[in-house]
Amino acid sequence: MTLVTFSIQAQQVNYPSLTVFDKGSTELIRDLKDQKDEEIKEQRIPTSSDYASVYDQTTDYLINLVENEKFINDDEIQAYIDEINEKLTIHNPEVKKIKKLLIARDGLQNAISYGEGTVSINLGLIAQAESEDMIAFILAHERAHYHLNHLRKRIDSHLRRASTRSVERRIKKIPEGTMTLEDLEYVQYWFSTMFMKSRGNELEADSLALLMLKNSGYSVHASIEALKKLKSAYHPIYPLKTSLFDAFIFKEIPFKKRWLTPRKALQADDLFRHLLNNDSIETHPDLDLRVQRIIAETMNTAPRTSTPIPSNLKSVSHNNLVDCFYETKFYDLGIHHALQLKAQADNKSYFDFEIGRMLYEIALAKNDKILPGVIRINIDHYPDETKALNYFLYNLTVAEAAEISYLYVKKNFDPQNPDHYRVLHNILLITNRFSEDKELRKKFRKTFSGESLNKYSDAD
Repeated sequence: MTLVTFSIQAQQVNYPSLTVFDKGSTELIRDLKDQKDEEIKEQRIPTSSDYASVYDQTTDYLINLVENEKFINDDEIQAYIDEINEKLTIHNPEVKKIKKLLIARDGLQNAISYGEGTVSINLGLIAQAESEDMIAFILAHERAHYHLNHLRKRIDSHLRRASTRSVERRIKKIPEGTMTLEDLEYVQYWFSTMFMKSRGNELEADSLALLMLKNSGYSVHASIEALKKLKSAYHPIYPLKTSLFDAFIFKEIPFKKRWLTPRKALQADDLFRHLLNNDSIETHPDLDLRVQRIIAETMNTAPRTSTPIPSNLKSVSHNNLVDCFYETKFYDLGIHHALQLKAQADNKSYFDFEIGRMLYEIALAKNDKILPGVIRINIDHYPDETKALNYFLYNLTVAEAAEISYLYVKKNFDPQNPDHYRVLHNILLITNRFSEDKELRKKFRKTFSGESLNKYSDAD
């Protein structure tokens, strides 16, 4: 298995490197295939049926996520999450066991049960949860979905709306490299509707999760805080308020009033076309109703002291939030978190470089006219501060985004980090600084034993 590191710069030893699963993770990939076959056998599903086809496609989708480095392979964080899951198992032996528990490289506070035995929990949830009990509730909730076989109910509904064979044909294009944007949107929309939550299923899973928490000695009242946390998932950790745009005031580029102009209202077809997440906070219906139901169910339960999350795990997951948002292409959220964490950090250079890197990606997306893929367009659920930053990024021109990116990356450039060369190289090309790029390529060859920087150009 190949281990790929991310979220670490050479000079920043206070940000531990995390590793991720990838194409070389053959053991994990084999486990996912085996557990799918086991699930189909346990469910007594004919292997030639549409039901089996859905399980096949879900596993193919999971394997694609593994191969594209969407899951974290960190022994310490994994052991912590496994320990919580094991505690739930010991005290709830009648509840169906999770076959595979993964940590998603995603900054949002969320988790998902894929229905065939896999549950993933986002690093963002670990980073922003206020107690172990909150994590335990979310984990128990997703496990309840699996135990209650809610995937079968979703399959029944979904088979009436979409052709699984069409999805299967499109998924097979991934390893061939022939998948078009239309194919991608079809598959992503299929999975988004496949994993949509129903009110009945959510309330049912909440009830079982509460029982699991109570049996395991966790605070059932933490479930209320967990749901409130999900509801405020897009709110800033450290609100910047009036200082939000201070980071974008440069003498080289005067701040423009038009950058703060609110975006126009979205059309229904825009929302349909860009519903790209297979599971998100918005797919969990009626959070307020769920909170009210849990308050009613727990009002006669004596409060318990919640267990804090180990500070070292909290720190590691917290500092990697920006990379997680970069990986999922939520650049508006990534830049917002970078600005917040930068305000709290001793080493501000790391976060400044990450802001510059994301601004370059935004400039590239604007230039290629694929901006909705990197700056979210459905932002009704964003709080005012996050929404204002989204407007700002949306209103920048290609040239403005590229120039601000250049200022950030150039000022925080690490001459011993090859990734910094690659990012700066591409920014120099998009800003037409060809003479400076020539000197950068010379320096790269000298620093890294004659290796050429040309092959890392996004323009090639």
